[in-house]
Amino acid sequence: MIKMNHIVKRFGEQTVLSDVTFEAKEREIFGLLGPSGAGKTTIINILTNQLDADGGMHEIDAASFETGLMLDEDGLYVRLNCIENLGAFINLYLTCGTRARLCFLTTHNMDEAVKLCDYVALLHKGIIVEQGVPSEICERYAAIFAGMALVTTTASVIAEDIERKSLRFLVMAGVKPHEYLTGIGGFILFAGSIVSVVFGLIGDFTGTEFAKFLTVMITSTAASVMLGATIGLLSKNQQAATALGMPIAMVLGFTPMIANFNETVAKIANVLYTQQLNVIVNDFSANFAKAMLVIGANMVIMLVLFVIAYKKKGLKI
Repeated sequence: MIKMNHIVKRFGEQTVLSDVTFEAKEREIFGLLGPSGAGKTTIINILTNQLDADGGMHEIDAASFETGLMLDEDGLYVRLNCIENLGAFINLYLTCGTRARLCFLTTHNMDEAVKLCDYVALLHKGIIVEQGVPSEICERYAAIFAGMALVTTTASVIAEDIERKSLRFLVMAGVKPHEYLTGIGGFILFAGSIVSVVFGLIGDFTGTEFAKFLTVMITSTAASVMLGATIGLLSKNQQAATALGMPIAMVLGFTPMIANFNETVAKIANVLYTQQLNVIVNDFSANFAKAMLVIGANMVIMLVLFVIAYKKKGLKI
């Protein structure tokens, strides 16, 4: 077992670790995931007593953990000959490799962490921004991505083009308004679908689960794109699109998370496509047909709203 509680580390005036808290349990593969400079090496140095923390406490259960090493590449020491390298690694294996009951992996490679780890902590600029089982992290963020990021992005792009009158150049090039909207929506839908595949890989979904996940994600993405396009058409400028779109996106993105802890909210949220996405991702044995029916109804509503907005406002060029 390894524990870190509210660890803080500074080098001069620079804070490299800020309130870092996590627990790596016995008989699990724990992954500390973060880009270069996130603070992974500093954490390892503190755990191995090569550095002292400036705040907080850490604990290692020596009975269940031995310090070991796993290298990204071949890891050969260029100053040693073949026999010396072989001896070094045999000694490393005999002293710790056979007794370790907890594997602590640090990496910047998301795919590596997902494939190998039972539990991951995401480290960014010295702060643990998220931690949990890879599939659970995917569950938490899938609805937020589909409901928030895509709505605000689509609305912002269209509203900005309207505000800057960029569409004039497209019209001069022979692009019609509906072709522009189809292109913008199609591109964002395509990008959202790629991200959905990545979410599915992070969640380690396979077979039927992966197919169900992609289906609810991509249809939810389509609903968000249509909603975002409607908001963009109704907005005079990008600021107005943000002011109108953000509250709507927050409701769509965060309501499913709240619904996980509140039955009343869950019952009300069942009419939202993002909640149905959350239901399926949390439990693939749930009523998939019902979820798709609700998502489909949402898409029809979004399409009707888009058509009304397009006929009323059009695209001002």
